[in-house]
Amino acid sequence: MKKVFKIILTICMLFMLVMPVSADEKMINFVSPDGKLIFETNYNENDYYLEINSDDSFIIYTVYDNDDNFKESWSFEKLEYLKTSTFGTRSISTYRHYNTKDIGAFSGKLNHEVVFELYSSGSFSQFNSLKYDIFYVEGWSYYSLGDHASSITPAVNGGWPTTKVQVDYSTVVLAILNSNVNLEYSGKLISAGFSAGTNFTYSKLVTNSYTIQTMA
Repeated sequence: MKKVFKIILTICMLFMLVMPVSADEKMINFVSPDGKLIFETNYNENDYYLEINSDDSFIIYTVYDNDDNFKESWSFEKLEYLKTSTFGTRSISTYRHYNTKDIGAFSGKLNHEVVFELYSSGSFSQFNSLKYDIFYVEGWSYYSLGDHASSITPAVNGGWPTTKVQVDYSTVVLAILNSNVNLEYSGKLISAGFSAGTNFTYSKLVTNSYTIQTMA
């Protein structure tokens, strides 16, 4: 079963990489809080909008559809933002963001933490390497993380270091219920795109694709 899931995940990521985008479509892009990076999404500005907010710890860029439904967000820790905003002439630092995507039911969220090593010199920046990335789910006690795969690769230069990276991932989110709650929750899970398996287990494949490019 795991082998089958991995094949499906790989196919999905390849599909995301080759999907054409019409020249007439204008996608939502935004600049990171420190002004060093451009995030390029696959959300059409005609159908979605971007909101920027902050709390005590994070600066948050959130995409909503035109019916005000949450779709996805990127969060930046204020402490790291301040640290990377005060680079000297040359500096190497850790650069982190959290991507959060809507699962579709019961306030579920899929989180993807991505951490790079970033080099800066004056107005120039580049990604030296990917340090690590981590997935986790939140929002409902019955959710858990299934098989997952990510591809975070240089989009220019043919390797690291690079000034642009492509982020793709495919993750199976599981909802593992029991006989007492299955009847109550199964309908909403199916409506949200989950597939029913055995032993009151439901699964949904969540995918994403976006690029990050340095400003200079």
